Amino acid sequence: MDAIFEGGKFIGECFEGMNVKIEWVVGCLVKNKDFEKVRSGRTIHDISFHQIGVGRGFISKIYKVTLHFGDSKPFSVVMKIPGSDGLAQFTALSGQEENILPLDEHLHNRECKMYELIKNITGLKVPTFYGASESNKRGAIIIEFIEQSSYHVEFTDRLSRQHLTNLFDQLLILQAHFINVKPTTWKNKYPSSIDAKALKFLSDQFVPNFESIKNSLPKYMWFDIEEDVLKLGSHFDEIITYNYFELPTQEKSENVLVHGDLVLNNILFNPDNEIRALIDWQVSFEGTLTNDLARLLVMCTDSNLRHEFEKTELKAYFDNLKARSNLKMNYLKFRELYDISLIDQTMMLTNALHMIMYQIHPLPNEDISAYEDKQNKLKSLVCVALRDACKAAKLSKPEWLL
Repeated sequence: MDAIFEGGKFIGECFEGMNVKIEWVVGCLVKNKDFEKVRSGRTIHDISFHQIGVGRGFISKIYKVTLHFGDSKPFSVVMKIPGSDGLAQFTALSGQEENILPLDEHLHNRECKMYELIKNITGLKVPTFYGASESNKRGAIIIEFIEQSSYHVEFTDRLSRQHLTNLFDQLLILQAHFINVKPTTWKNKYPSSIDAKALKFLSDQFVPNFESIKNSLPKYMWFDIEEDVLKLGSHFDEIITYNYFELPTQEKSENVLVHGDLVLNNILFNPDNEIRALIDWQVSFEGTLTNDLARLLVMCTDSNLRHEFEKTELKAYFDNLKARSNLKMNYLKFRELYDISLIDQTMMLTNALHMIMYQIHPLPNEDISAYEDKQNKLKSLVCVALRDACKAAKLSKPEWLL
């Protein structure tokens, strides 16, 4: 290893302000043929790094690390380390900082394990995985640096039909894999890391967020569902417990490992709108088939396109999954699970509205009325989802409306 560094530089050193050793990172990279092709036997002259995605991540810190080989082309990677500074900043603004649980280490370790499980799934669009080290003090994940030409859809926008179709294809690959692979590799090993207690800083925002919706939107959009919405919100803890802990452990349940946080920030697209990578797997867990599907449709899609996909594409997805896997479930059960997931994700979206708004900023020279229109469009989307969730609860879980 010493021969890789020019003049013995960086031997025994850590990245400034961290406990991650430079030698360990390079040791992960030399096992990769792409890195060795770029290095081409040259020594490392210098290493630079800086934090990226500031304000985007809530439970990790992300750095771009670049290795320089003199005059030749450098090689860049992403290094993720545990850190909930972003979440702490938001909860401090919300007066909820005392409710943060020390999840950094656990979620980091979960992502380490997930990259090992998914790195070789054919067709799944994930960053190249170079290596990982568990634990909080020295933990780090080294993955591919995605070129800056890639993008994610902003919160004030929504996924297009093409985006959504491509994402359904990705979920089909992921779910078929875990249905078909030997269950001993993952089954009963990855329970949800997030429970109702950990989400208290969000659940406390339900009523204020609904009040914000009422104050911004015409009365006809919400007055007839207000009572049911507030009752549904009062059952948040029960809804989370049922979706994330009870359903996956029911007898004869056909679960998969779900991404668990498949929202707009964590989906990167190429300029041609094809998926470049699904990132941030730290909250992945063993859950129902419809968990990620509902998250995409509720969290990331406008109401009209969601309704269209619910009417036609969910059935097509289910048929494709049956054809490509050993799934025994029938569509009626699948659709019942989706309705339960729809309720769950609508609660999550409503609770997170304040957090989402916190990340939305006016564009340079943007008129304040245009900025407010974007906010109200998002609130309208939440309101429609709440109406649909109340309807689903009346059919599937009427006790959540008591």
